[in-house]
Amino acid sequence: MSHKIADGFSFGTFMKGWSDIAFGSPDAIVPDFNAASSRFPPRDDIPILSFTFKDKTQKVVKKRFVVDASKIASLKAKTASESVQQPTRVEVITALVWKCAVAVSRARFGGSPRPYALVGGMNMRSRLVPPLPKYSFGNIVGMLWAMLDNDDQDYESQATNLANLVCQLRKGSQESNDNNKVNKIAYFRQVKGDDMEMYTHSSWCRFPMYEIDFGWGKPTWVSPSDDGGPVGIALIDARDGEGVEIWVNLIEEDMALFEADQELLAYATPNPSAVLNN
Repeated sequence: MSHKIADGFSFGTFMKGWSDIAFGSPDAIVPDFNAASSRFPPRDDIPILSFTFKDKTQKVVKKRFVVDASKIASLKAKTASESVQQPTRVEVITALVWKCAVAVSRARFGGSPRPYALVGGMNMRSRLVPPLPKYSFGNIVGMLWAMLDNDDQDYESQATNLANLVCQLRKGSQESNDNNKVNKIAYFRQVKGDDMEMYTHSSWCRFPMYEIDFGWGKPTWVSPSDDGGPVGIALIDARDGEGVEIWVNLIEEDMALFEADQELLAYATPNPSAVLNN
């Protein structure tokens, strides 16, 4: 599905609604197609944004990890703080993966502080004022930005402490519709130049993918397509709805160290069977 049409949440909603109707469900989800006319009328002057996420000469590899519900609970307890008292599944897992990815990247450069950014889309339906209907169809996303600036005095504590990274992610999500934040990121990229490493982030958690049933049963396994995307992190619910699958794209040199990281492996299982416990 092209992002020229809609975002991932719209895709999940559309598929679930389609299957509900095909299956004869009396409570079928019905996508709302009014956002385009009511809040986002067509424009001819939309700026075109361009992001370069990787050096195309570098080989990027994809690996899958799974974190079960009990390990997520442990991560939440470990990363809770006065600033973020109840971290979410997505926040704690993203913080863990980003921390380990940054560590192996820094190791490649001798351990010296380097600038890093994480960028991804966020569902803005409930965040707009007034909010849009839950099942509004379209690209209704804001930008999640989190930064590790090597010029900050607290760089080491930010880059190496999970609770601090969770705070960074929460702050980034709260500022997802702040144009000043976008301008700050643009400036950050310009100043840091080629020294900055950027990671993409995408979460399909809580999308109704495992509820889609056209009459042949619900899915055994749902996963992102293996499209050789940029360096980054993608999250999706495990089949039980409580655990989370992590799909990580890293350059090959970094992945060799990342998948052996003991902190990562304390919480995440590398590529377990997708059909266990069926």
